[in-house]
Amino acid sequence: MSEAEFCEACDEPAHKTVLLNDTVRIIRVQFPPKHVTLFHRHQLDSFYIHLKTAHLRNDVVGKDAAELSLNFGGCAYGAHESAPFVHQITGLDDIGWDCIDGELLAKPPSVAPAALLHDDYEQILSGERVRMYKVSVAGGASVGPVNHEFYSVVTMLADGNVEGSLAPDGAKSFSVGECAWVAPGPFTLKNNGTEPFVVYITELL
Repeated sequence: MSEAEFCEACDEPAHKTVLLNDTVRIIRVQFPPKHVTLFHRHQLDSFYIHLKTAHLRNDVVGKDAAELSLNFGGCAYGAHESAPFVHQITGLDDIGWDCIDGELLAKPPSVAPAALLHDDYEQILSGERVRMYKVSVAGGASVGPVNHEFYSVVTMLADGNVEGSLAPDGAKSFSVGECAWVAPGPFTLKNNGTEPFVVYITELL
């Protein structure tokens, strides 16, 4: 397949850049049921967070098509710089698709010497350039301050109203799939709602 027949992932119409800096490009991938994307290339190391449960077909150029059953809250890491690929995704159900694709553009200005160990942080993913933690805060409860020695992207896995590091100017409401860039320092999170508020914190290495 020639380069004229595919685009880069960030240029595919269902892929919208929602956060961009020198270190990372966060892409929100959303499309309706039965949608077929353009062929597009992934050539940057990336992390993925699934925001829906869905059934998809993955057509990778040069390989047999594969059907994927992906669950809400699933996550993955792809070392695409060493193994870039071009593919097309097709929705096979009546749900559509929604996920975060975090492209790693450069090393962060600093990294932590070791993984974070804290009772409120569950490490759910480890890759060459990322570590990912799940933090769930019960209604009315708080977490922190927890010392983050790393730069991170925080992705919301629940709707809610919170205070703390994600809302430095006062209480703020977030929806599933929103992302925030967080620099090193003390991290706090207070859940003002009655339902659990869940975030995935992706530490950049």
